[in-house]
Amino acid sequence: MWILLVPSFVLAAETAWYHPDDVAAASKVFGVLSGELAPRYEDLTSRMENGSAAGAEIELGVALLGTEATPELTAWAESTRRQIAGEVLRARRHMELLAEDYSKVFGASLERALLLERQTYTLTECEAASPLPGLSKRGCTGTARSAALAARMDVDAGLSAELASIASVTWPTVPLPEGAQPPVPLTGTTRWVSLARVAKALIGAHLSARQDDLDVALEAEAEGIDARDPAAIARAQGLRATWATSVGTAGASLRTGVGHSLERQARKGGPTEIGWCLNPKSLGGCTGEDVSASVIEALKADKALAKSLAPLSR
Repeated sequence: MWILLVPSFVLAAETAWYHPDDVAAASKVFGVLSGELAPRYEDLTSRMENGSAAGAEIELGVALLGTEATPELTAWAESTRRQIAGEVLRARRHMELLAEDYSKVFGASLERALLLERQTYTLTECEAASPLPGLSKRGCTGTARSAALAARMDVDAGLSAELASIASVTWPTVPLPEGAQPPVPLTGTTRWVSLARVAKALIGAHLSARQDDLDVALEAEAEGIDARDPAAIARAQGLRATWATSVGTAGASLRTGVGHSLERQARKGGPTEIGWCLNPKSLGGCTGEDVSASVIEALKADKALAKSLAPLSR
């Protein structure tokens, strides 16, 4: 019965606070895991970005050709873009699942550590993370226990085993289709230039504006698309078709102007037998000699060409 006479303030648990971000930052185990996963994450992210960029370059090239794109070329482009999109989607899903596993394992271990800490402290999660682990910030009252929680988690055998399992998972490589494609004839096919690169160099601002218009319009349909709403999907397809038509119109003017410019250059000893390449160089480019860099510089210096493309400068 004597315990009933002990003042309540003696029995009260000490007030303390923590923040999950601070706990993770202070944990040696999570630091090691981050060091192991960071290079893999960066490499996979780079591969995904390269794949997406290659797919976008193919899509732009087909749109720039407009009605000049043959059924065979269109079929190749669609098949290649689908393959790339599938690989990127699988890689993205891997990263999402990894993040989910990481969060689940971290949360479970943190709960185990909190259970032990609450034997001594009344713990509150601080709304505002501290700048550095263990440093208090306005709104956090009591003793900072994030570092102590991290120390408990670092000796959690269950956590170590689960993190080792996560680290052992094989990561996707995002394999991309490779192989040179035949160029689309412009003045020939012995040499080739990247149609997308030429377009970006000469009418890049116009293409960026059209892409921005499409992105804004698609954003308005994003919720419906994610919900697989047939009407939203149909509207999105219509928006892409409108974009392709607009780019195709610009592409027709571009290709005509570039053709005339190359003819003028050929008469002065410039390269001949040049075709358009729609296949990104990262996927193998096209058969023949790549003269994209030198031709683009010559095209940019052609004042007559610049004048003919002036309406597409905005």
